[in-house]
Amino acid sequence: MKTPKIPNLPLFALLVAAVLVLLVLVGTIVYRLWQNHRRRQRAEDYVKAFARDIPDRYYDRELIRAFYTSHFGVPDNFLTLGEPGFAIERLGWMLAMTERLGPTAILNASYLRPGIHSAVAACVSPLEFWVDFCHDNHRWAIWYPEDTFALIDRFTFGSRYVSSTSQRRQHDEVVAWLRRHNS
Repeated sequence: MKTPKIPNLPLFALLVAAVLVLLVLVGTIVYRLWQNHRRRQRAEDYVKAFARDIPDRYYDRELIRAFYTSHFGVPDNFLTLGEPGFAIERLGWMLAMTERLGPTAILNASYLRPGIHSAVAACVSPLEFWVDFCHDNHRWAIWYPEDTFALIDRFTFGSRYVSSTSQRRQHDEVVAWLRRHNS
């Protein structure tokens, strides 16, 4: 009668340990992705809650012209240039969201990398307004890549899309200006 071969125990244990480590690693990655997705979803719901029922006063042409020309140095005729980043709806919305999102909100004017807007082939960096804020101890950026706002991790946005930041205005500065101008 033949004696059965006993598998090489150290090699088998090493293989089992490697498979377990791989499973833990894959599980950790899947959990982190799910956690990041949930965090983003909560932040998006947070922004949508503040974006409801924005009063018409934020979209007043003269208010927008006065605010952006005095705080960001854009030319007086910027509203008639026809550039998507200078649309009254976007600028008023950004102003309202800076006020509504609270003390961590910052209204930024940055030059984005050329070609960032998928529908626009550009060789020049466009000036873009965007808001960054903190929610659940995480920084987020809100901007308009197309017709609706997008929410992206602030540091990813800064490193991937922003070429240079021209100016930024803190929440307190925006709120104080709006109060002085009875908005």
